Amino acid sequence: MGRRTFAADIAPEQRAELNKMIRVAFYGNHDDIFEWCQSQGIATSRSALNRYAMGLREADGKQGAGSISIVSSNPS
Repeated sequence: MGRRTFAADIAPEQRAELNKMIRVAFYGNHDDIFEWCQSQGIATSRSALNRYAMGLREADGKQGAGSISIVSSNPS
């Protein structure tokens, strides 16, 4: 049986704002987002927030946070 996420228990408007904040932060930098959750009365932990953000990233079809492909026009 899967683990229930804290986001399932929050209002849809809060979940939409949470998802937006996670995406703007490129699925990382959870400290500010965690503090926002606390200010909104959302009971969660840093690890639960991290798991939620990674699940959102996967659902969005993104690769790892900060993964960038660099193509050089100057082959050496």
